[in-house]
Amino acid sequence: MIIRGSVPIFWQQRGLTAETKITRSFELTNGSFLKHFKMLRAHYGKIFCINLMALGKSSEQMLTEAYETHIRANEFTDIKYEFFDFHGACKGNKFYNTNPVIERLNPIIQNLKFHVEDMKTGKRLMSQEGNF
Repeated sequence: MIIRGSVPIFWQQRGLTAETKITRSFELTNGSFLKHFKMLRAHYGKIFCINLMALGKSSEQMLTEAYETHIRANEFTDIKYEFFDFHGACKGNKFYNTNPVIERLNPIIQNLKFHVEDMKTGKRLMSQEGNF
């Protein structure tokens, strides 16, 4: 399973063209950041975060920097993080540029597994152990 989410810090952007602002400091955000990941771990198990924001956009770079500051500061052992400039890599509909990333992450994908159930018997054959 893949969860699409937003950067779990306090920030705002009113409309697509409005300036992005981080509205709370690291100190005021970190408790909520930790609570968010505690909830994700309890619900999904292992977590692998892939940040797909663009490097070239200052608003997205600001959010990436704040996000990475929280990831580094908390030294998670069961949460992994990776940045991939999806928009830059795939510009011009070159989606095949994701193949090296998918190939490199394949062992992790296999390790997190996925849910498999026999539709006739309802018997669970494999359980998912994490989430992207």
